[in-house]
Amino acid sequence: MRFSFSFPAALILSVPGAVIAQAPPVVNCTGLIGCGSGPSNVLLTSTLPTVIRLLGTFAGGAAVIFISVAGVQMVLSAGDESKVSSARWSVIYALGGLALAIMSQTIVAAVATETYGSAGGDFMVSLMRDVIRIILIGFNVTFGLAIMIAGIRMALGGGKADEFQKALFTIKWAIAGAVVTNSAGALVNALFNLGF
Repeated sequence: MRFSFSFPAALILSVPGAVIAQAPPVVNCTGLIGCGSGPSNVLLTSTLPTVIRLLGTFAGGAAVIFISVAGVQMVLSAGDESKVSSARWSVIYALGGLALAIMSQTIVAAVATETYGSAGGDFMVSLMRDVIRIILIGFNVTFGLAIMIAGIRMALGGGKADEFQKALFTIKWAIAGAVVTNSAGALVNALFNLGF
């Protein structure tokens, strides 16, 4: 009786051992985010760009709505300068918000494509190059934003020479700043190559 009970128990307990000894099944993950040849940063490569694209679409739609409402305010102003001025500022704020949304997409694209010190060689030199490149991208985004704001200021100046001159002054110095900022790296490299 003892043998008849222990033999079936041994058979039952030996079956899971054979199953555990098998190789794990192959995982088919084609088309899934973060699954494939190696680990990847799903936040920077997929999630953040998707969220920024959705928010950019929302910002574009909101800008169209606000600009349309401002246009209706201009039509219904009946010559009242304060209502026209309010509508004009609504357009400026809507265009500024849209420009900021577009610039944020550029910033996210720049950050998501960085390698952060993987160029080889000295790690600190490589990291410093990456930081300088990111700073230059930020300056160029600021340059684009300054030019856009000055252009909007020119367009909405209402024919006032003072507004036009201020916007033109802003554009001139933004271009000068962009030239100095973007040529700084080339100037420093030239000095190092000359032996200074």
